Amino acid sequence: MCGSTSYALNVDDVKMTYLRAMQAFHKGDYNRAIDLFEDTIELYPNIAQCYDYLGQAHKEVGTKLEEIVWLYEKAIEIDPNHIIKKQAIDHDEHEWYLNYFKK
Repeated sequence: MCGSTSYALNVDDVKMTYLRAMQAFHKGDYNRAIDLFEDTIELYPNIAQCYDYLGQAHKEVGTKLEEIVWLYEKAIEIDPNHIIKKQAIDHDEHEWYLNYFKK
């Protein structure tokens, strides 16, 4: 078959990895959450929330917004109605973020 892949998507693997990522995030284990959100994206790259939470986890470990803004853009690309959690971005970065998207 043209365009087919040699593996079958295991939905349970995607769900479990995503749930483990969310648990790590909510426990404050942001480095583990980053790893698990990246694993989830590798398994299934079309979950807007993964990119959003991956960006938030990176922010929590000190990654500059300029380096992770593409994650938020990807979330919006996947789901144009996706609401980025603006409360996760402090005031200065929030202003930068808004100005970035005015370009």
